[in-house]
Amino acid sequence: MMKYVIEKSTDYEIWQVLSLLIFVGFFIGALIVLFKMSRSYIHNMENLPLDLDDRPE
Repeated sequence: MMKYVIEKSTDYEIWQVLSLLIFVGFFIGALIVLFKMSRSYIHNMENLPLDLDDRPE
């Protein structure tokens, strides 16, 4: 049965390539967004949980 499944799986090659392209494209896009962020925005976001001056009482 496994031999039959492997022989008939040639129709799924396009889906394997497409899923790999989507996976790689997502992470390349995330890297592009990361490198386009300004340093001040990153600094503001990293200190946001620790910034106690702006908390409502």
